Amino acid sequence: MGYSTLTLFPNLNQILKNLELGLAALGGEKGAAYDRIVLNAAMADHLLGCSGAEDINTALDRAREAIDSGEALRRLMSYIKISHTVS
Repeated sequence: MGYSTLTLFPNLNQILKNLELGLAALGGEKGAAYDRIVLNAAMADHLLGCSGAEDINTALDRAREAIDSGEALRRLMSYIKISHTVS
């Protein structure tokens, strides 16, 4: 019995759109996706007690810097590459 991609992933178009928005945001494109990623990253660092993220505004600045410098996207792509080599 065969399944089509849309049967397995009925929201495939939305998934692909979100992927596109997220990668654009990690590439520094400003907008709602960028803002959500910055807020989530900053709050995660702050709530986990990461050094340098004790103050929420500083945590937000650090998250913006990681994205705007390209470091966040580089680290994501490195993680993806490594995860494909682990079996």
